[in-house]
Amino acid sequence: MISTRWTAAAGNKPVRRHWILLVALAAMTVSAFLYFSPLFEVAGEVYDVENSVTSSLLESSMETRFAAPGAKPTVQRYAELKERVAAATTKIGKNYDSTYNKANVVRNATSWFTPRKICKDSCCAETVAVSLQPDDRQIINTLDGLDLADIRLQHYRNPPHIKFQGNILNETMLPCLQPGTIIQLENHMKILHYFFLKVRKKITVPYILMTTKSDGSSPLTKGPELATDNFLIRWYGTNPQESRRMPSDPKQKFAPLPLGLSKHYDQDKFLSQYLRMTNYTNPFLDKSRWTSLQGGWRSVTVGKDATTGQNETAGGNLTTGGNETVWRYVPGRNVTADDMFVKFGVNRLSKRRQVIVDGLCGDKRVPPGRASCGKSWINPHEIYAQASTYLFGVSPPGAGYDCYRTYELLLMGVIPIVEERHPLSDELFRDLPVVQVSNMFDASPTYSGRIVRAAQEYIESDEFRYGSFDKGWERLFLRYWRRRILRDAGREKDILMDEHGREYYQAWRYTPMNKVPVLCSKEENC
Repeated sequence: MISTRWTAAAGNKPVRRHWILLVALAAMTVSAFLYFSPLFEVAGEVYDVENSVTSSLLESSMETRFAAPGAKPTVQRYAELKERVAAATTKIGKNYDSTYNKANVVRNATSWFTPRKICKDSCCAETVAVSLQPDDRQIINTLDGLDLADIRLQHYRNPPHIKFQGNILNETMLPCLQPGTIIQLENHMKILHYFFLKVRKKITVPYILMTTKSDGSSPLTKGPELATDNFLIRWYGTNPQESRRMPSDPKQKFAPLPLGLSKHYDQDKFLSQYLRMTNYTNPFLDKSRWTSLQGGWRSVTVGKDATTGQNETAGGNLTTGGNETVWRYVPGRNVTADDMFVKFGVNRLSKRRQVIVDGLCGDKRVPPGRASCGKSWINPHEIYAQASTYLFGVSPPGAGYDCYRTYELLLMGVIPIVEERHPLSDELFRDLPVVQVSNMFDASPTYSGRIVRAAQEYIESDEFRYGSFDKGWERLFLRYWRRRILRDAGREKDILMDEHGREYYQAWRYTPMNKVPVLCSKEENC
């Protein structure tokens, strides 16, 4: 190995000023030599510079030259916090809890809140103040629509421990609806037909519509209403359908809503604890995991042999002789299929996913307990620990277009690779580090190379290198969506602040005189 080492004396006695200047000048001269010397371009070699006056002078210039744009302190991976997360979740029994369950709800008059109540023959509408603080750290999930709505139309009843602010819709409530009411529909064909054939005719105020919770596509067969319904302010929906099936939306009323985590599986339980331990820090601020593939100078710590006083190589057997910080030039490499986490089910309803497994995993032998490319069941906690060590994760569509897996990967700081669905997928993943590939299920001998190339091109793009993804990270929490939807509804001005500076939003609570909830799963309903 070709090696250049510099050493500068550093005694305890006072040093004359001109000697300091001479040493600094020498350091700058050798720095220039290192910068331009062709010896340092030899592929596959690693070079050391001992920790010294010259090394400290090199530090700022090398970090400026070789560090990723916008480099930030590294966020610990899930694998590094695995044991702590496991300990923190032992007493958590629920997969999910609503923000309403966690919120402070004010119903009576205070110095900062004056309730309003309007009653008609068949219904009443009254305002309550609901604290916004629980939204800040609530990871988005499939039940968000119920948490955001003033009124909702459901197929099935919720588990008894999950409460929401809005009541289940009954047609007798409709005369009391106020401007800017937020209505949530479960994304079932039966519910959509019922709403637009019967309920919509009785709505006489501007409203926000949300279609969420199920695997159904949005806006499904009811797209014409985007152009013809003058009271419809905005339609938020999960699982945006293919562009060729998307109806005309001249006023751009439809906005895709991210699916988020599942209400059925142990996802939120583990990931919420992990994020709490990282202080909910955006893991994509630090891009060194990806930019380091491009090679460059790295600051590493090596140990000195206690007998010889010589530096050992980084990663070798460090002794009690003390550690040194050295600069090393590490050659780059390209992305490979081994950088991609591949773990999802392949069954009779998702046979086409086998194309991805065959293309990226091939016939490689997978050791027991390994998640990526493996077929055996592994618990979510272990999957997260393993997935977090990868650079990319493949996330094909679930039962609908969007998939829980995409958001699990993002929250762990892994870049998802998804099937593109322009233009709605662009909006769905705006400001998030997501690789979109076309024809994800088209088998070919070059399949692996095509996916790998897309990942490589993405991390070399200006979008990735210079993007902070802060805005996208905010979209992974309910706070962003609550405030955006309230703003669309013209209700952002109704946000209040109590005497302690805590924010509340004013929600409309609708109650019918006939309080029997209408669940559309019953054959006689809807």
